[in-house]
Amino acid sequence: MVLIPAGAFQMGSTTGDVDEAPVHTVELDAFYMDQHEVTNAKYQVFVVATGHPDPRGIGYTAVYELLKQGYEPWRDPDFNHPDQPVTTVTWFDAVAYCEWAGKRLPTEAEWEKAARGGLEGARYPWGDAEPNHTSANFADRQTEFEWRSAGVNDGYLFTAPVGTFPPNGYGLYDMAGNVWEWCADWYSSTYYSDMRGPERPLRNPKGPDAGERRVLRGGTWYRAVHTIRNAERISDYPNNSLNVVGFRCARDVP
Repeated sequence: MVLIPAGAFQMGSTTGDVDEAPVHTVELDAFYMDQHEVTNAKYQVFVVATGHPDPRGIGYTAVYELLKQGYEPWRDPDFNHPDQPVTTVTWFDAVAYCEWAGKRLPTEAEWEKAARGGLEGARYPWGDAEPNHTSANFADRQTEFEWRSAGVNDGYLFTAPVGTFPPNGYGLYDMAGNVWEWCADWYSSTYYSDMRGPERPLRNPKGPDAGERRVLRGGTWYRAVHTIRNAERISDYPNNSLNVVGFRCARDVP
């Protein structure tokens, strides 16, 4: 794991989606973050050790034309390499793995600070330069998606083995692209604006008290380049499991 230092950072964006505004100062205690997304190999150790069910979900992409009910990523050659990130895990699966490993899911604020890698206000983990084939795994010219980056070929149609692309300033890999990553928080589109009130702490925020969907961060091999920005926020129901979603764990500093 990588130690993310304590301190304040600017969270959000004024140039992205409406739920990313306003930009606001957040102070965080130091914490540890997994250097990589959890892989198939690591998750399989957890499954064998605990008897936790194998990941099962759906192929949530135009690649599959039809949703494959009962989808088993262990048997799909596009997703089952030991070093690829585990996918089709629910939020509850991710929580169970992290707890088994003596860790936890990162909060949304922790995730964004970690993604920024110490670069204040940067658009991507590496800075403001637009991604190219050496930057991250996102929808490129290999796909037929209308939102693809037609001039880029990152070498991977689906997920890439973790650590394929360069790390950010904190030494974390794949904070942009590859798979969306579950965070601990409930999602609210107005949470940032709500946080400005005195009832919303700006120190170690943990998200809304309740909700229907959990936060996902980081972008994916399936989506357009603008969705792999540091500030990009999406969400999904915690029981859903998709082949564009994985996770990594965090841990408190003793």
